[in-house]
Amino acid sequence: MRGNDEQHPIWAIRFNRRARSDIAAAWRHFAGTAGEETADTWQQGLDAEIAKLAQFPASRPLAEEDKLFRESVRRMLYRRTPSGPAYRVLFVLRENPDDAPTVTIIHIRHDAQKPITRKEAREIESSE
Repeated sequence: MRGNDEQHPIWAIRFNRRARSDIAAAWRHFAGTAGEETADTWQQGLDAEIAKLAQFPASRPLAEEDKLFRESVRRMLYRRTPSGPAYRVLFVLRENPDDAPTVTIIHIRHDAQKPITRKEAREIESSE
């Protein structure tokens, strides 16, 4: 690394099984209700926003459900359009001295869904 990069590492982005399943389910919903082009646009926008987490992911706030998880869980909001539905991207930060620091996306949830329960938090954690 050079100069300022040493102070601000680039974080690797990984997805657990649950997050991948969440994205696929949301894509199918959009494809069924608004068409595949809209679903593709939604996913491309989501992917672009998630990619931004590679820099300064710790600047994102803790998720409201943080206390339900064994690790600190942060969140990012994503909207395809300013008036569109919000999706909450939940993620954890992991630093390993033998590997690059990692942002692990653990769950993607429509903002209007009911709050996560402790049981659901355990299910999300077990989907690594």
